[in-house]
Amino acid sequence: MKVSKRITVLFVLSVFVVIGIAATKPEDDFKNLKVLPKNISHDELNKVMHSFNDALGVKCNFCHAKPKEGEQHPDFASDEKPEKSIARKMIKMTNRINKKFFHGKTKVGEGKITSLQRDKKTVKEVFTGFECAFMVDGFSEWSPDDRVECFIDVPKK
Repeated sequence: MKVSKRITVLFVLSVFVVIGIAATKPEDDFKNLKVLPKNISHDELNKVMHSFNDALGVKCNFCHAKPKEGEQHPDFASDEKPEKSIARKMIKMTNRINKKFFHGKTKVGEGKITSLQRDKKTVKEVFTGFECAFMVDGFSEWSPDDRVECFIDVPKK
């Protein structure tokens, strides 16, 4: 009798363990990702998709097919709409441009400007649209046609 109770208890505990493992299966099991990374997190994918919504002024159903019967959300895996194919091409184009001109990164480097010159003279500032020469402390991996953005860090009060 004690042996069968033990077996029953072990069986029930095993069932709970299996159910617990099944319940913790990652929900980031996206279907039909062809351009975005297969291991993208749910939050990161939402951030990317919502950036398209905001930038283009559209909703999800602009690129994604209508919900299947009985479903609430668009059919995200479907390739039915041509707009989805166009969006993929735009992502690929953006990735190529970023790789070619920005070393595949949105931010190439960061550092403090240690020398700033205009017309071969040291200056404190250069107005927008004027050419200048400068040195950045700790960064030297420049490429032709790199774009530089400069910001002044202002501490919060």
